[in-house]
Amino acid sequence: MSKNAINKQEQEVLYTQLNLLGAREVVVEFSGAGDSGQIDSVYYLDKNNESQDIPNDMIAWTKQTYGEQEPTTKRTSLQDVIEDLCYRALDGTGLDWSNNEGGQGNLRIDLRESPVKTTLHVGINEMTTEDHVFDLDEEEE
Repeated sequence: MSKNAINKQEQEVLYTQLNLLGAREVVVEFSGAGDSGQIDSVYYLDKNNESQDIPNDMIAWTKQTYGEQEPTTKRTSLQDVIEDLCYRALDGTGLDWSNNEGGQGNLRIDLRESPVKTTLHVGINEMTTEDHVFDLDEEEE
């Protein structure tokens, strides 16, 4: 993960909360096109490898609000924290996953690994054009 995506204190708070839930892996799926992108789903896999919704638990999190100079730390829902982490990681890549043909992917936090392993998979869509020219004025033989 980009070193700027999450600091050590945020890591400890987030990973502790996820471990308390019994999460084994957290998955964030995202997609974008045109000129917008969004998080499509956030869930975690429990010890039985079953998908669970993220609860409304609150944790301390530092978030940069658009238009503000300084980031602020405040109590934030776990769902919002995980989404913010994904957006931070995406911003850190420099990839344009949300414009034009867009892209899609996922962020995975694997809590079974030691240390915890966070991976970001990003697919960028590209449109290709195949041109064909026909001379319609020529007579057929």
